[in-house]
Amino acid sequence: MILSRRRTGKNKENFRKNDLELLCPQGGRRSLDSYSDCNWGRSPAHAVVVFSSMLPEERKKVQEFLMQSIRVFNMARDYTYGQGYNSEKNSASSFALADYLAPQKYGDRANLLFSDDLNGFEPLSGPDQTFRNYLKKENYDLLSKELKKCPVPSARLCVVSAVEMKKCHQMVTTFRGAFLQPVLNCVVERSAIGCMEAIRRGRADLVMLDAADVYRAGHQYGLVPILTEKYDLTDPSYYVVAVAKKTDRESDLFFLKGKSSCHTGVGTAAGWVVPLGFLLSNNRMRSYGCDSLTAASQFFQKSCAPGALSPDYTTSDWGLNNLCDLCAGTSKYFCARDANEPFYGSTGALRCIVEGGGNVAFVKHTAILENTAGRNPALWSRNLIPSDFELLCRDGTRASYNESVKCNIGKVPGNAMVTSPLKPHQYITAYVNLFLTAQQYYGSKYSHDYTFKMFVSEDGYHDLIFSDATSQLIALPQDQRSYSTYLSQEFINSMKLTDCTSHSNRFNPSKLSIIAYYMQLF
Repeated sequence: MILSRRRTGKNKENFRKNDLELLCPQGGRRSLDSYSDCNWGRSPAHAVVVFSSMLPEERKKVQEFLMQSIRVFNMARDYTYGQGYNSEKNSASSFALADYLAPQKYGDRANLLFSDDLNGFEPLSGPDQTFRNYLKKENYDLLSKELKKCPVPSARLCVVSAVEMKKCHQMVTTFRGAFLQPVLNCVVERSAIGCMEAIRRGRADLVMLDAADVYRAGHQYGLVPILTEKYDLTDPSYYVVAVAKKTDRESDLFFLKGKSSCHTGVGTAAGWVVPLGFLLSNNRMRSYGCDSLTAASQFFQKSCAPGALSPDYTTSDWGLNNLCDLCAGTSKYFCARDANEPFYGSTGALRCIVEGGGNVAFVKHTAILENTAGRNPALWSRNLIPSDFELLCRDGTRASYNESVKCNIGKVPGNAMVTSPLKPHQYITAYVNLFLTAQQYYGSKYSHDYTFKMFVSEDGYHDLIFSDATSQLIALPQDQRSYSTYLSQEFINSMKLTDCTSHSNRFNPSKLSIIAYYMQLF
């Protein structure tokens, strides 16, 4: 039943029975006495529970004790006798096990231990003393199952490496343990581009992407962002900074030609698009059209730019080997654009100037504090302090590690989760709610060691699925669920300077592709 207060202007102390009405599921309103014809269903009453290990004879004693107690100490409301109270009840004591006047006695607190309108207990026989049989009394178990059903069958999250797949499987197990729906499943592809293609073809539903990849996902594959990471700023964004060792006094943004550079990855926002866009637009770096890989390879002496040899980002490795000279990955993972390359990402790029011989690292502003002063227990960062590093500013000067607001080379929206806009609205809403709910359980970085943490990576790795700097996920409003509205025009201009694919025609789904997509859902 749903109660509706009449507009009488009275406070709750002056409520009378006629001040309230029932709202009926079939429409209209009824008086409180019409609950049998105006209700939203039946539910089993509250129950007293004990450990299942308690012996039957002990349960029987508990039942007898409660039955006797309610006979002796009861002032419950009785709607069938006299003035509303059962006059046959013992009134010798002011204490009542179930007391309709409890709110007046206990500081406006109602239903203490037992419901205040309790009239008595009904003992349950042995077979009924299980939760399943008890809930079956009013078909409540069936109703509960119906309420828990999710119309969205699953949410398939795409990842790009075996170690991300491992974390994804841990997330699947954890989410299922908390009964979170829709059911999460994992899909692995060779790269972020592979995940975009998988979503477009209906083999996956979701992927977390860097801002530059959000552009590609929207421009080339027609995907839309729905969730974004928030870091330590008031808005879900971060500053891109150029970092150098404090002891390296010869490096600044005006004289980087011939230096060794460390990048988060080819085509990433912090490590590639923004810094190269800055250098190209200010004529500090020679332009080769939109071929930023050639421009970088001719400008820097050595680099670690994970992904520089990947077919997703270049058609030829001629003359580009120096972009991987500083990288530390082994075998097929050398210079890979994923967590298998130790110098990948913001943490990896910072490590590159510590261990790899780089002069400058282009990273998120959070990278220094994440990896110094004991926050990163890895051997390479164990003895680092924040003041070991300085920021290189646009005007050629330097600033302290904590002055990224005034000393940066750009501001970028956070990483975002993208999906296909062809999916039904209820599917997208379910995906958003799944991760917003999950972070309430698993979003803390400071819970017990054995608790799964969404925004923490396995030892030896960083930024697995989500950025380690993430404080929370935020749902994007409808007017920002497009790459062109999510990203700033300044960033889009940088994309056009550094990525040749940004000059291709924007993706527009045909009617046939829409029909084919929906056929895959059924």
